[in-house]
Amino acid sequence: MLPREIMRRVREIQVRTGRHVADVLAGEYVSVFRGAGIEFDAILTSPILRARQTADILAATLGMERRLEEISGLSTESSVEHLLFGLTRYQDREHLLLVGHQPLLGETLGYIIDPSRGGGKLEFDLRKGSLCRLEIDGLPVTKPGVLHWLMTAKQLRLLAGRPGKN
Repeated sequence: MLPREIMRRVREIQVRTGRHVADVLAGEYVSVFRGAGIEFDAILTSPILRARQTADILAATLGMERRLEEISGLSTESSVEHLLFGLTRYQDREHLLLVGHQPLLGETLGYIIDPSRGGGKLEFDLRKGSLCRLEIDGLPVTKPGVLHWLMTAKQLRLLAGRPGKN
């Protein structure tokens, strides 16, 4: 097999595997959301394919296909400042679900929890499939947000009653 053909097949396997993982995680997210009485006004996603696929699955699972939007502030090239500025358009919404990438989401979480650092070095290493609930008073962020919880994909599986791998 030619190297190009091998790489095409590897990408095909990654996409199939990624969709399976996202399907399973979508059910776990829904269990956590409903268990906490959380409903979303919108799902905002990065335009990057992998995040968009995850967001599409979550939107379908939650029945929110019409409330799914791509925003450039969640792309891999974005900054915390650009993301927060982009989110100001959604200030009239109470609950937003963001689907994006590391390190941007971890840096944004750190900034919101301690805005006095001015983009300084508090950040979170969010693993794939992680989920957190963060509360802020508004945008721009002028006082610290409250991190209610942060869970890994493994913790979500356990909450949903699906032990999975250790």
